[in-house]
Amino acid sequence: MADCSDLFTPAERAWLLKLARAAAAEALGGPKLELTPPTDPKFMRPGACFTTFKRRDTPEPGRGLRGCLGTFKPKEPLWECVKRMAADTVTGDSRFANDPVTLAELPLLEIDISVLHPL
Repeated sequence: MADCSDLFTPAERAWLLKLARAAAAEALGGPKLELTPPTDPKFMRPGACFTTFKRRDTPEPGRGLRGCLGTFKPKEPLWECVKRMAADTVTGDSRFANDPVTLAELPLLEIDISVLHPL
C-alpha cells in the first residue's frame, strides 16, 4: 500500500474522517448519519479501505487499539466503504467482543483511514 496523502486534499481527508466518525456514532446508537453523498468522482469510484480506532489517551507503543477492520476488494464507492468499515469496526471487531467500543468512548478515539489503491 502506498501513501495516499497526495490523492486527497486536506479538506477531503477531513470529510472522510467526519464521515467515519458519524457512521461509527450512528452504529453505536448515536444520531442518524446526515451527510450528503459526495459528487466528486474520486469518492464515487469503487474503493477499498481499512478503518482503525485507537485511544488518544494511551501512550505509545500500541496506542490503545479499539478496532481495525477493512476490505481489500473495491466493490462499492469509496465513501460507502469508509462509512461501512467505520460502523463495522466499532461494532464488529471480534477482538473487542468482551470490551466493545461505546458511544461515550467515541470522542476519545482517533480514527485512521487507509485507502487502498493500485501502486
